[in-house]
Amino acid sequence: MKKTMRSLIYFVIFAILIGMFIYLGKKDYGNKKTDAEIFSGEYKNIPTDNMFKYIGAIKLLDKIETDENIIVLMGFSSNEWMQKYVTYLYPVLQKYNVGDVYYYDIREDRAKGTKYFKRLEEILSEYLKVTDQGVEYLFTPALMFIKNGEVTYFNDETALTSYNSSPNLYWSEERINDFQNEIGYYLEMDGYSE
Repeated sequence: MKKTMRSLIYFVIFAILIGMFIYLGKKDYGNKKTDAEIFSGEYKNIPTDNMFKYIGAIKLLDKIETDENIIVLMGFSSNEWMQKYVTYLYPVLQKYNVGDVYYYDIREDRAKGTKYFKRLEEILSEYLKVTDQGVEYLFTPALMFIKNGEVTYFNDETALTSYNSSPNLYWSEERINDFQNEIGYYLEMDGYSE
């Protein structure tokens, strides 16, 4: 009886192992989501075939310091103001056929005060707002255009509005049109449209 029971246990363990090998062998490990798909998952109003690419602080600083011409959106998806900002920004980027737009989720770097984030704040010092404590602070959502290593346009239109309003109240049809026209103007002026 013990031999039969032992054989049965070995058979079950063997069958489970074979099943696991088959399952893991069929699993597609190389099919990772693209940045655009991840962005679309975080920003529900944006389709999966968008132009957003994730970038960290180190690579962002490298691109700025090597005089690359780039567009950078900074913020984080759990911010309701950022959700609306992206919703109204995306159609303009699409209309002007903009290539890559880098997305820098600043929340973790800002909270930790990393040296790379501090360097970015130094570069953006003339655009930063001052808190009640007298400290310069990068509020979001924020959009910047970099050309030849210099910030040519910076927009944080709704960064401080959030304390007095809600996104649905703030974004009137007139404000949406003004915002989109302003972004379109700078896209054309700085040659970011294809």
